[in-house]
Amino acid sequence: MFSCCHFCTLISNVISCYLTIWQKTYLVNSCPEIRKGMAR
Repeated sequence: MFSCCHFCTLISNVISCYLTIWQKTYLVNSCPEIRKGMAR
């Protein structure tokens, strides 16, 4: 299954995953790993 977390890690550019509010909301809801990363 495709994971945006793995994709962001793969391209080594996690910041690009947070370009917009809706993208951030979508990714945080889709990837608990990102939520943990943001909490750090």
